[in-house]
Amino acid sequence: MSHVKWQYKVVRLGAGVFRSAESRRAEVEDTINRLGQDRWELVQANIKYGENSTTCYFKRPI
Repeated sequence: MSHVKWQYKVVRLGAGVFRSAESRRAEVEDTINRLGQDRWELVQANIKYGENSTTCYFKRPI
């Protein structure tokens, strides 16, 4: 049986009081797409509304 080893990455996005919701959304989408091109898979995203930020958890096989 083969075991897959994983590498993990945590990225916090969108923090900033003076940014619009649209610019935060675009930043999140652009970052997820860029990381996806590097074989990172989004596993979970936590939105903190009071901080206007999203923490994204990624993994990829090594």
